[in-house]
Amino acid sequence: MSTTLTAEQYLARSIQLATANVHNSGGPFGAMIVTADGRTFDGVNRVTADHDPTAHAEVTAIRTACRSLGTHDLTGAVLYTSCEPCPMCLASALWARIERSSSPRTGMTRPRSASMTPFSTNTSRTGTGTNCCRWPSLS
Repeated sequence: MSTTLTAEQYLARSIQLATANVHNSGGPFGAMIVTADGRTFDGVNRVTADHDPTAHAEVTAIRTACRSLGTHDLTGAVLYTSCEPCPMCLASALWARIERSSSPRTGMTRPRSASMTPFSTNTSRTGTGTNCCRWPSLS
């Protein structure tokens, strides 16, 4: 018997997280990061509970995964969310190099455009040193 969960089960888990979070003074949003090797990290919305406008479920899941793994690079990971991610959450997924996101409304999508150059190698929009943030190439 396989213990591998399906995308639908991960989505169901993100919805369960959202529902439970309402009973814990949080907003009705939940998210999960599933890494390429199958590790999972949960996040729930804590905007009003923590007085933090950036504490969306997707961002808290990304923060938890990155902190636990000791890296900002979640290449190959999938973000499962209880609803469609906002622009801030999609941007956070992009910066974390998350491969795909999935929500009940949108299904599987790719936050990273196929035409985007990795941040660390793109110097087309900077004229400064190598320690500066890089914009993705949109051409």
